Formats: sequence, structure tokens, C-alpha cells
Amino acid sequence: MQSPRAAANVLAYPDGASDEVARSEEAGTVAQNAGRRHTDTGPSRDPVHTASLAEMALEFIKSHRLPADPPSFEVWYTYAGRFIPALNQSLNEVLKSDQPLTADRVEHIYGKFVSSFRLGEHVEAIGGKIEGHVGDALSTISAALGSTHKYSENLSDLDRRLGPNADPATLRGVIDNLLRATAEVEARNKKYERQLEDSQSQIRLLQVNLDAVYLESRSDSLTSLSNRKFFDQAFAAAVAHAKKSGDPLSFLMCDIDHFKYFNDTYGHTSGDDILRLVATVIKKLVRAGDVAARYGGEEFTVIMQNARLPDAIALAERIRAAVMSREMNIRSTGKTIGRLTISIGAAQLRDVEEPLDLIERADAYLYKAKRAGRNKVVATS
Repeated sequence: MQSPRAAANVLAYPDGASDEVARSEEAGTVAQNAGRRHTDTGPSRDPVHTASLAEMALEFIKSHRLPADPPSFEVWYTYAGRFIPALNQSLNEVLKSDQPLTADRVEHIYGKFVSSFRLGEHVEAIGGKIEGHVGDALSTISAALGSTHKYSENLSDLDRRLGPNADPATLRGVIDNLLRATAEVEARNKKYERQLEDSQSQIRLLQVNLDAVYLESRSDSLTSLSNRKFFDQAFAAAVAHAKKSGDPLSFLMCDIDHFKYFNDTYGHTSGDDILRLVATVIKKLVRAGDVAARYGGEEFTVIMQNARLPDAIALAERIRAAVMSREMNIRSTGKTIGRLTISIGAAQLRDVEEPLDLIERADAYLYKAKRAGRNKVVATS
């Protein structure tokens, strides 16, 4: 099998723009066929073809020494198959640069492209189903109106047959026809009512699913806090509101101390448990209306609208103390691995400050807390 770097260059230069591509004809054929199959017929489910993409994905993961977790595998599998062109472009830019390809960067690419791609598919599918059920409901209403119109015509016809000198037999016939027409209308209306109730039930269920997809689109899958994409939107809106209203806005940037050590020493499962534990602490302590988010990796943020710096420092201290009070155990063995600590930078938006300046200032305070020995809250430079 071709080397991962050769495969990366093949995908980076699909038109054979590099000498290495020319020397990797087999890899180029695999990648080109992957892209062609997706474009023409949707992602292939051929066992041989999908196995070759899976092998390429694993080679990429191994060569860059990345965790072989599902998000990482899906990123590289998607890359090998060229299923999302924007993802390939983003990864190619990193591969061609001198920047290291870290697990956090791959996770960011996953969240930006793969998750949003799946979200778009879910929304489109649910929207199509809702449209179908609405169409069924409209058809049912149209049929019901047609039935009512037909019943009205029957009544008009019976009225014409009821002259001033109608004999008893004619009168009896008119009554029988009226009763029969009424029974038919009642039966049809009950059928239409059941159909409308079924459509309403299906639409309500799909609405619940759509709400779940919306929640998924704004939540971090591991910690259930707001994700980075939602944070970016909420932060921009909060700063704009603060500048317009004059209300104070404070911001916390938090980072788990020695997280890499815990993650490397006890494994990614324990690392995930640590992230979830810290997220739970933050979620319980923030005020109603605050936006707590996983900023990336082991970093968390809190947006505090209508809060001055002393309020932010007080919340940060509560978070720091609560995290320090927790003792971590390895789930599989029950072994205690020690207490966690967290460093936090706190800042309040200044009158002439841009949004990015506030983030950078809180981040600078955070790293001052790290340099001062960790497990601290710093709010001044």
C-alpha cells in the first residue's frame, strides 16, 4: 500500500500537479475512483472499495500518530473518499504547511465539516418527511372539501325532486337518499379525520426530531456543553448587545491543569471522563443565562452577560474550588489517579475592546495563572 504522505499528496493535487503524484499512480487511481463513485452514485458500499478507503484512513492516522477514535477515523475516511471537498481543502492546507496535525485540529475539522454535513442531511431528511405529511394533510382536506361539495349537490338535487305535489313514495325515496348520503359523508369524514390525526401525530414526532437535531447542532457531543460553533455565535451576539446596551459583559477562559499527562498516562477514556466531570461542575455552577462551552480540547469558556469582573472572579473561584474537590478514579479498575485542578482567566469587556481582544486577554490571564503554579484564577495583567 502507498505511503500516507503519498496518498495525502495525491488528494491534495488530484490533477497530477506534483512529481510524487506521478510516482503514486495506484494511490491516485484509488482516490480518483473514490471521488467518482461518490459523485455519480453516492458513497459506494462495495466491500473491496470501502475496505481500501478504511485502510487509507488508518494509514493516515498511524502516520500522524493520532488517536484512532471514531471522529478521527471518519475524518480520514471522508478525506480518502473525497466525500466533502471543503474538508479535503482544509486538511490539505494543514498537510502542506509546517503546522503539526494534532488531535485537536482533527477534532475541529470533524466538528466543522463532518458533523455539520451530517446535520444538514438530518435536517433535509426530516424536512422532506414533514413536507410529505403536510402534503398528505392538504390532500385529505381537499378530499373532505370535495365530499362536502358533492353532498351539497345531492341536497340540491333532492330539493328539486321535492315539489309541492310530491307523493308519499317520492318523499320516502328522497328521505332514503338523504339518509344514505348523510351516512356516506359521515363515514368519509371519519376517515379523513383519522388521516388528519395521523398526519398531525407524524408532524409532531418529526418536530421533536428536528428539535433534537437543533440541540445536537449546538452541543458538544462529549460534554453536552455548547460547542465551539454555538459559542462563536453566542459570543458575537453578547458583545454586540453589551456595546449597544452598555450592560457589563464578563468572560472566563478555563483550562484543565496537566490534562495531557492524565490523558497520556491513563488513556483517552479517562481523559474523556475528566472532560465530562469538569463540564458537569461548570454546568452546575454557572448562572441561568450564562453560556458555558467547550472551546476546544481541555479548554472551557463561560460568557457572563450583565456581569462585572467581581462576579466573574467569584464564579471562577467556585468552579476552581469545586473541580479541586473532585477525586478522579479509573472506571475499569477503581484506582484513584488524584485530584484535578483548573486554571482560569477572567476578564470584563472594555468600552473600546473588540471581541477577539477580550478572548485574548482572558487567555493571557489564564496562562499567567499556569505560570504562577496553576490552580489559580487571574483577572489582571
